[in-house]
Amino acid sequence: MVRLLWTSLVFWVMILEQGAVYGTPRPLYTGFLGARGVEALGGNPANLGLPGNPFLSLSLSEVRVGFWNSALSTGLYNKYNGEYLTQEDKDELLDRLRGGWRWVGEVSLLSPLFSFTVGRFGCGTFVDAGTSVSLPRAPFEFLLNGLRPGDRLDLTDMEAWSYILSGVRLAYACVWDLRWEPLRRWGFRKVSTGVGLKYITGWAYAHAEVPEGELVMGEYYAWGKGRGLIHTAGVDTAKFELGPSGRGFAFDLGMAAEGSKVSVGLALKNLGGRIGWRKAKVWEFSFEMDSLNVAKIDTMEE
Repeated sequence: MVRLLWTSLVFWVMILEQGAVYGTPRPLYTGFLGARGVEALGGNPANLGLPGNPFLSLSLSEVRVGFWNSALSTGLYNKYNGEYLTQEDKDELLDRLRGGWRWVGEVSLLSPLFSFTVGRFGCGTFVDAGTSVSLPRAPFEFLLNGLRPGDRLDLTDMEAWSYILSGVRLAYACVWDLRWEPLRRWGFRKVSTGVGLKYITGWAYAHAEVPEGELVMGEYYAWGKGRGLIHTAGVDTAKFELGPSGRGFAFDLGMAAEGSKVSVGLALKNLGGRIGWRKAKVWEFSFEMDSLNVAKIDTMEE
């Protein structure tokens, strides 16, 4: 069976504040200390044991959409929008992109069935979809400075990911007394630990990469060639129609504590997360300047 590793994510938050943390949860997908009730199911399961957690909470439907990137900002856009870029401006932009650029978009849906918590126990359903694009610095150098005769533009290290999955999760928190005196001097009296279990259904997954590719500028013309790969799972045809889905499990571990001056939270997400796909494919393409040809398609089934 072809297996796809759903990457384990580790997030931690240490927040210095006066007193406890309450109010609207801040949008840190996990580990944030402000989450209570059903919000803790997607964040830190240990939050179900923190002060201020309601005895009963219920969510019938909720949608979250997020977009972010690794280097560019609205402030940078406003600074240069409509302006003539000097070489110094271009060098500043390229310096921000020295490690490349990554764009990420995510949509998270607490599906209309239900999500609820009772005391320190919670149960909920979810649907997640996401995509990301990673580009090296070279394409931005081309856009800002162009190519001179003899220059070569490397098209490798370009990647894109996309996925759709859903699942059901259970979470529980347990509260323990703290007796270590150094922690008690900081106002810590109790610590909450939590565990969450997820049953995941993978509907579709795709990963595109360019292992070989270049664009070369000659004295009178430019030419290029390369090869691209698209790895898919849960996709049955070249039109990317949904095929057999995959199944898997993952679990979360969390810890959270609130003191009189310092609040601390730690969450380890999607540990052991692995989806077993019944069908996976590798699509291989070759390209030369103005043409795109399918070289071969390898299909692996079990």
